[in-house]
Amino acid sequence: MARKLGLPLTDDRRSDSETPTIERARQRLGGKGSTSAYAGEIVTVTGSASAGVVVFASDEECDVFVAAGFVKRTRRANVAPASCAVDSPLRELSAEARVFASLAEGKRVRFEEPGGDLCEGVMFEKCRYGALIAKDDGTVVAVGFRKVWPARAAEA
Repeated sequence: MARKLGLPLTDDRRSDSETPTIERARQRLGGKGSTSAYAGEIVTVTGSASAGVVVFASDEECDVFVAAGFVKRTRRANVAPASCAVDSPLRELSAEARVFASLAEGKRVRFEEPGGDLCEGVMFEKCRYGALIAKDDGTVVAVGFRKVWPARAAEA
């Protein structure tokens, strides 16, 4: 049986069912998954007039971020390149999804912590909507895809 590892707690008054674990973090980030290069495409989903951004794509399915912050999971055959006008926030989301799609497990990344501080660590698991990252101090954090970037190259 696999051993569940607890994440560092910020509130010791939590019940056991509320205690953060790697598995809960993985589930919150959509589950394990490495997206294809199709991530970041601005598309429309069949039956919808508004555009969205592909945030996860496999050979058969896509998760499309649509209006009001919802993600719609659909078959890849049900999406087509958007032909409508696209606003700036959607273009920014597209760029962020492309950057995240380019990252690989086992590589160093930079990320933004909840307080806004920038840190580095190793992305040890990529999920549909973010990553599990091991910080240099040994703690593990779950970070959404919009807040993860390639680590800066070492300065000479």
